[in-house]
Amino acid sequence: MNQLTKEIRNNRWAEIIIAASKSGLTKKEFCKQNGISRKTFYNYQKKLGLELYEAATQVQETPIVEVPVIRNAVASSSAAAVIHAGALTIEITDGISETTLMSIGRMIRNAL
Repeated sequence: MNQLTKEIRNNRWAEIIIAASKSGLTKKEFCKQNGISRKTFYNYQKKLGLELYEAATQVQETPIVEVPVIRNAVASSSAAAVIHAGALTIEITDGISETTLMSIGRMIRNAL
């Protein structure tokens, strides 16, 4: 395979990976809805590097979400995960979307 063919194929897969990250679907759902082999999707995601995936997830606008702050709260038993970052505690419930979770991660990273 010549270099031009590789570049074209990699660019196409980069577009697919970006579309998947913007879709709000899980990768599994995205692949199923678009008739894409999950194995091939993950292989290209790995091949093209984590930097591409990170860049793709930052392309979309981060929604501004108002989060109520509760001081000295005890974690609820319904939380699927609790994140502690310094004085910050974030409870994640089972129904959270991947997009929202990624937005929260970016906000934490930017705040620290």
